[in-house]
Amino acid sequence: PLALISGYNWDPVSSVPWFNYDDGGPRQVWFDDSLSLALKYNLAVEKDLAGVGMWALGYDDGRPELWGALADYLGTTVSPTDEKRFVLDQNFPNPFAVGTTIAYELFVDGDLRLAVYNLRGALVRTLVDRHRLAGSGTYAFDPVDARGRPLASGLYFITLQLDGGLPVARKMILWK
Repeated sequence: PLALISGYNWDPVSSVPWFNYDDGGPRQVWFDDSLSLALKYNLAVEKDLAGVGMWALGYDDGRPELWGALADYLGTTVSPTDEKRFVLDQNFPNPFAVGTTIAYELFVDGDLRLAVYNLRGALVRTLVDRHRLAGSGTYAFDPVDARGRPLASGLYFITLQLDGGLPVARKMILWK
């Protein structure tokens, strides 16, 4: 929550989010979210590492957004909380060449932001950025950037963010 109040920033060099705040003196906090963890997990998979280490898993106070990337890469599907506000499904088909469908379900009304990022964490295209009522939704994604230019083959991340909260990410592979 402090990151949302103080201003969520993304560092493209280290591929992690950060924020500043003041509690009688300037402070800067660098942290992981589902997108930065997904990038790290992908690196471990690409380099064929035997595993990854996590410090203080469970200190997330029952928030589900960090568990999406963990499920994608390490196979766990159980979130530590029963209070899910939304679910972002894996796109289908994946890998894809021409287009793919992104499905999600909102359990509460809210301001939805659905976006695609490249492997470096740069925004490729915002797909949805508006208030949505609770329920299921889908988005047919054609692989072009915000200017309508075709995307190159590679790994991309779909992110879903509700009410300005931290995003949940899923990986998708464009294979031409």
